[in-house]
Amino acid sequence: MFYHYRFFDELNSTNTYAKENISSLEDRSVIIADYQTNGRGRMSRQWVATNESLTFSIVYKDPFILQNFASLSLLSSVAVYLSLKEEHLENIKLKWPNDVIVNDKKICGILMESVSSTSLSNIILGIGINVNNSSFNEDINATSMLIEAKKSFNKIEFLERLISNLEGLIEEVKQGNNHYLQIFKENNYLLNKELIATIDNKEELVKVIDILDDNRILVEYNSNRIALSSGELTFHKTKH
Repeated sequence: MFYHYRFFDELNSTNTYAKENISSLEDRSVIIADYQTNGRGRMSRQWVATNESLTFSIVYKDPFILQNFASLSLLSSVAVYLSLKEEHLENIKLKWPNDVIVNDKKICGILMESVSSTSLSNIILGIGINVNNSSFNEDINATSMLIEAKKSFNKIEFLERLISNLEGLIEEVKQGNNHYLQIFKENNYLLNKELIATIDNKEELVKVIDILDDNRILVEYNSNRIALSSGELTFHKTKH
């Protein structure tokens, strides 16, 4: 499948640019900014993106992907996982719904947004990866490919590798193969961890049990097991 690349030296946010220009962008348009002045992550958190990072957004208008948008969040993090493995990084884990962790530090964040008028007609997949970052502020628990591999990387070559893996996983889903889900489960960073979570506006202690086939997370609390989607639950503290 052909992807359409648009390169920018600087944008406030690649996701914002995609939303503002959604009508003129083709399916599988890739918006790449060397520097983001107002990058965003999940729950409106700021994503600090320098030109050492790889930051981009992909616009999807493919009806199949729109129908299976719930899979795209986990699937995209698995594509990052596979790409990092191919660069010989180790101890890579996947933190539901779509963070990628290396040696207990965040290396990638993903933000998926929908854009529609009357029905879902566009999905914007925003990905930020710390590639050649040599250091981070002490209050940020993050790492980079450079720090982990002790060498620098060509960001565009890595982007092409990542998109190839992403499209390959999408094709697998089209063929009825949810291999991405098995990879996510095998590398589930939160498995068996107890966390303080916000459920129905209340703080509850939950234990992560599994990732379900519908991409929801299965947790145990108050002696019950319940399945939650990312919109229903926010992890904000881990207890070790």
